Amino acid sequence: MRETNVRVENLIDLAGEGHFSLPAEIKEAHAAVQRLGAELGLAQEDAEKIRVEILETSLVDALVTAATGAKKLPNTASVVAEAVRSREAAGIRTNLVTQALEIVVGTRNTTMQRLAPAITVEHLRPALEEVIAEATKKAKALAGFDHEPDPIELLSAPEQTRQAWLDFQRLGRRYRAIRQAQEKLQLLGYRPARDDRFAEFRNFDALWPRRGALGGSTTPPWPTSSTAARLLWIVTGQAEPWMPAADEADAAYDGFVERNRAGLAQAGVAR
Repeated sequence: MRETNVRVENLIDLAGEGHFSLPAEIKEAHAAVQRLGAELGLAQEDAEKIRVEILETSLVDALVTAATGAKKLPNTASVVAEAVRSREAAGIRTNLVTQALEIVVGTRNTTMQRLAPAITVEHLRPALEEVIAEATKKAKALAGFDHEPDPIELLSAPEQTRQAWLDFQRLGRRYRAIRQAQEKLQLLGYRPARDDRFAEFRNFDALWPRRGALGGSTTPPWPTSSTAARLLWIVTGQAEPWMPAADEADAAYDGFVERNRAGLAQAGVAR
């Protein structure tokens, strides 16, 4: 339950930073969580204020003052009884709000899980397309530079080039956030693809053939120094980034398996 809460809240935080949108139903469910969370905070504060120990200390002082001044002693019984009732009421209030909060948190989380396929296709996919489109335009100003431009070279580069690389830093952060959201949705129980290699690139097998296979490369073909460099590699090379639904990723993987089988069969005939 706690891990689910963390993942859902991380998704909502990423959306709140403007990286992608979320359905109105999710926003409404989270708003209910926030309202009850605030109410629980107030209830807990009130419970802390009503402490018999503090009240007892003030009563002791009042008794001493009255006794030494030959005045009428205060009615400690009624004051203590009221304090106990107040404390019990505050505890009941806290418990009620806590139970209500657990219900709305559960509703929010199950709503996120239920809408995960739609979020992937209708919210993350358009956000990814925006990033790729803007990065493709900005990459023109970085023509001739490596995927991770040297800082010294950038200092002597035109202003347009320096600005383009700064833009890539921003776009790289957004790209990373979108991919993080994609992964978190799958961890929430949305049926993941059977193989993760086609989660990011439609043509993964062409980009990294024989990954993990005997004799194949164990080093990815894209830069690993930063997400900005990775994004520049994506939009200036042969990569086909996408945001697939699980069925689409499965279809890509099935095609990959069939091509491998065909290749192995041909190799067997050749021998």
